[in-house]
Amino acid sequence: MRNAPTLSKLNLFIAAAAVLLVVGLAIEGLMTKPHLREIETLQAERSRLRAEIERQRGIAAESRTVAGLLGVDSFDQLSAPNRDDPIAYISRLLDDSGLMRLGLTTSGREEAGSLQTTSYTLRAKGDFRQLQNFVWRVENGERLVSVDAFRIAPTIDAQALEGRFNLSIYDVKEEG
Repeated sequence: MRNAPTLSKLNLFIAAAAVLLVVGLAIEGLMTKPHLREIETLQAERSRLRAEIERQRGIAAESRTVAGLLGVDSFDQLSAPNRDDPIAYISRLLDDSGLMRLGLTTSGREEAGSLQTTSYTLRAKGDFRQLQNFVWRVENGERLVSVDAFRIAPTIDAQALEGRFNLSIYDVKEEG
């Protein structure tokens, strides 16, 4: 009979241990579940950030390539704050080449990616060398400008030539 109480105590001890084990596992599960979710969230965020870093590296490489083709070190040089506005820039090119402006109108504005294009129609008067100098300055200036079309004709008094130019000036869009 002495074994019976001992066996009963042993069963009670095993049952109590099993209950404590289940309660401990439940508490641990409740405590670790939020941490596991946080770990999964952080791993997903890390993957997203790695993909974004690779995307930014690709953009930076493409930007360096385009900047090199434009003859500048970076796009920042294309949007320098001390840069003339487009009309002042065109006026400076005209002055430097010795041409007289007859007319300048804005004929449109478009956005393409990170660039903003403004189109102008320019009429200027001078001799052939001055017109040629102007085109050279447009092509080799510090700004990205394209001559989309041009026409040269004698002026009414036949003392000079009139150049009609369709110009596009490209600027980096302002972040804002």
